[in-house]
This record gives sequence, structure tokens and C-alpha cells, in this order.
Amino acid sequence: RRISIVLLICVSVFCLGPGTWYFLNRQTGPIYEFNYDRDQQGIADIFQNNWYWLIADNNEYDPEFMMKHHAPNSYDPFYVGKLKIKVLRENCDGKDTFIGFTTYYMLSPTIGRIQFVAINPEFRGKRYGEKLTEHALKDLKSMGATMVKILTRVNNAAALKLYNRIGFKETGRDDK
Repeated sequence: RRISIVLLICVSVFCLGPGTWYFLNRQTGPIYEFNYDRDQQGIADIFQNNWYWLIADNNEYDPEFMMKHHAPNSYDPFYVGKLKIKVLRENCDGKDTFIGFTTYYMLSPTIGRIQFVAINPEFRGKRYGEKLTEHALKDLKSMGATMVKILTRVNNAAALKLYNRIGFKETGRDDK
């Protein structure tokens, strides 16, 4: 009986320990500044395949305008050039692969807004969205944000889980 307990402890420490440590501390691909030539198609594909989850009003948004003008929308010229677009890329099988992106900006001197956090479907469930969201939060804080707003659909369970895990609190609903 004593040998089996010692063996179990050894297996836990030497096998499960490093595996758990690796999973919790693994480095995912770096986050880059958006480059139109390199990243436009990846972002366009995500919009094309996930429009419902990303856009609340189908008539009021133009992703191409966002990418070309670094603006959250085409109807408020005040924000042109103020939108930060970051992309996460990773080396997958020797190939530089677009994983996902985030966009964010300052609404006022102390209020930031994360506009989009989107991951290619084949890479979901690997905490890439968390990494992008935390990057956006850190950058917004460095720009002076003391509060950050983010919107998502009430039926987007994965996004709600992510935002709650990071520490966001629901402040209201628009059930239109």
C-alpha cells in the first residue's frame, strides 16, 4: 500500500505537474499591429463567416472602412485613425497563421471600448480570445482608461464566459 501511494505521488509530480504547468504557461503566438496586406483577408473571412456574432445592425457597418481608416465606424469622423487593430498570429506546421484579432479605442479620456474580439473557428477554445482581450485591456489602461466597455449578444455564451472570467460585469441589456 505504501509503495502505491509513493508511486502515485511520483507520477503526479513528474508527469501531471509538467503537463499542467506547460498548459497553463504555454506561450501562444505574438500579437502584432495590424498590417493591411498581411491581415486584411483573415479579418474579412472572420466577418464573412461570423457576421451575426460580430455586428448588431447589419446596415451600419463596413469592415473594409474599419481596416483602411482605423475607425470603429464610417458615420462618426471623430474616431478616424483612433481605432487600434491587433492581430494574433502563430506558427502552425511551419506556416505563419492568422489566429484572430481585436479592435479597441478610447471613447473618452477615461473610458475605453473593446469593439471586437474574434478568433478563427478552428482555433477557438484555446484561450486566444482571452489573450487578445487582456492585451486590449492593458493597452487601454496605458492610454488612461479607468473603465472599459464591451458589448456582446446575450446568447453568445462563449464570449460571456470569457468576459466574466476576465472580470467584466454586466451593466445592462438591450434586448432588441
